Amino acid sequence: MRVPPEKILTLLQEPHKIRNIAIISHVDHGKTTLSDHLLEHGNLIASNLAGISRSLDFLLEEQERGITIEVSVVSFPVYFQDNELYLFNLVDTPGHVDFSGKVSEALRMVDGGVILVDAVEGIMAQTETVLIQAIEEKIPVILVINKIDRLITELQYNDEKIQEQLTHIIEEVNYILESYKSPQKLSFSNRTVLFGSALQGWFLGIDEVLQHHATMKWIREKIEKNELIELKRIGNAGSILTKYIVQNLPSPIQGLQAKIPSLLHVPPKNHESKKALQQTVQILKACSSDAPLYSAVGKIQLLRNTTFFTLRILTGSLKPFDKLVNLRTHEVVRIEQLSLYKGNKIQSLKRAYCGNIVGVVTNADVAPGDTLVAQVIQDVLPLKPISYVQNPVIWRSFEPKNLKDLAKISHIAQDIAKRTPNLEFETDQETGEFKLYGIGNLQLDLAIHEIEKKGIPVYASSPMVRKFEIPEDIVTFEHSHVIGISISGIIGNRDRFYQNNTFDVKEEYTLLRLLEDRGNEIWIHKSIQVSLECTDGILDGTSVSLNYGPLAREKVRNCVILIQKIHSQKKMAYETCLVGTRAFVHAGLKKANIALYEPLFQLLVRVPQRYLGEALGVLEKAGATISEIKETKRFSRIEATIPVSSSFTLAQDLRSISEGRAFLITK
Repeated sequence: MRVPPEKILTLLQEPHKIRNIAIISHVDHGKTTLSDHLLEHGNLIASNLAGISRSLDFLLEEQERGITIEVSVVSFPVYFQDNELYLFNLVDTPGHVDFSGKVSEALRMVDGGVILVDAVEGIMAQTETVLIQAIEEKIPVILVINKIDRLITELQYNDEKIQEQLTHIIEEVNYILESYKSPQKLSFSNRTVLFGSALQGWFLGIDEVLQHHATMKWIREKIEKNELIELKRIGNAGSILTKYIVQNLPSPIQGLQAKIPSLLHVPPKNHESKKALQQTVQILKACSSDAPLYSAVGKIQLLRNTTFFTLRILTGSLKPFDKLVNLRTHEVVRIEQLSLYKGNKIQSLKRAYCGNIVGVVTNADVAPGDTLVAQVIQDVLPLKPISYVQNPVIWRSFEPKNLKDLAKISHIAQDIAKRTPNLEFETDQETGEFKLYGIGNLQLDLAIHEIEKKGIPVYASSPMVRKFEIPEDIVTFEHSHVIGISISGIIGNRDRFYQNNTFDVKEEYTLLRLLEDRGNEIWIHKSIQVSLECTDGILDGTSVSLNYGPLAREKVRNCVILIQKIHSQKKMAYETCLVGTRAFVHAGLKKANIALYEPLFQLLVRVPQRYLGEALGVLEKAGATISEIKETKRFSRIEATIPVSSSFTLAQDLRSISEGRAFLITK
């Protein structure tokens, strides 16, 4: 039944009738196929295409590779129990490890999740990782066990073995939930578990099993005889998924109340921060369209050659031409256009409300994880930055095949990196070399391919491991430069500095910059009086020296810099401070015994217990350090660290010794 557009606009104003949900799982466990059934139930695709159209895979690369790369958002109305109308904002997320950052962005947008598991493969390493991400974002989930038909047609399990496999999967999920202190416990009895086949178009929960006396023997016989009409009648995939989502996953109001304590970035305690915290909590708890607007930025994308970003309205309402404040940049953001996502189409909106996920056009600088608020409440606290599972550890250099494209290629690469989590772009200031940094070669391949799709053929290097320069010691010294500036202070290993010093740095120094992704801090003594121009020179000088370390021009990590005194023979200017600070930092890093390090992957390996010995042998040969081994009923769970350069063939090696049953994920 088609829903009139005016009814959809009415639903936008009823947060208790909205469900913001993400489908998360290991790669190729059936997320996009499952989404098709929800879209069919919402009359967005034809019933004969549900389960085969891959409607949320908009990119050509997604269709060709059979995986989901982008985060796809689609809003659609669904009927619950034939008469009650709800609005679903469905976020389909990548399952491949190289795109785990996009999962993090998606989870910031939603209130509930569907964790999808292949009945044959069970809980994989990536399944565990995305579930942990959901737990950290305080997102409750329901479990959907997919591809139950494979247990029957491929493995030819009897009824007892099928039920044993389902029980094992539920126990594994609950083990992860309990290990990470989630209050949830999933089971058939509390209606948080479904099983079935997305490809065949049916799912069943406890209600359907009891109501229709659907024993496992009856289900198995229907599948063996390919008599699916009755299964689809009592357990139509779209209808059953809608029912369990509405009944068991929270509305935006319920979801926000549960997430408030984990969402806020709380600063050091003082009177002003306490006041800001109280004000922020009060606004968020209201969770009303009548409150001042407080919202979170999700992914950034290009749609029809226009830059859009996804916005989750936590509270308040929004309309075109409103002016907001970005709490990261403190700049004004003017809303040019509001849209409702309809998959690969958009619908313009005159107003969006509390609980909505909408598309926004603006010419201001925004990034995933930013907090946008109404100007009247710009003193509130921002949300915590999005926590990404991995940092970029490999890189490739590239250049255009035609020199005429030199200026254009930099702008394109910057745009791709800006809207792609865990992807960084830089131009080497001395060599002019273009570099892309990422967490996996597939991610870098796709970024370079996207550049070429813009009509710019490129030469690209093989992937190389990103190294870091880290100071070992702490030194106090003075450095004089020939241009007539002298700087004294402390430089060294950040961890060691805070272990060995008990004085309160904040009382004597002002923090100029904190580079959280690399653990670097730059402080200046409060007695130093310099102009804003000179402060910019100090910041730029330290940034250059930390971006291009003195050993191998690699980025510096885990460094603390305290500038105690600055003396100049003449009036200080921007250039003087920049050159002097850069020389001071590089000299200090050398004195602090800076060393070159290769990054380590933190690994999680899941392997059947009978292959544990072989898996440990592979890890040992690759130079891994085992930190912990845990065992469940069937699997051993190995946590380890390994140099990135030793990990390129590790996944294949583990699969080889375990008949394809061992899987790893980098954390």
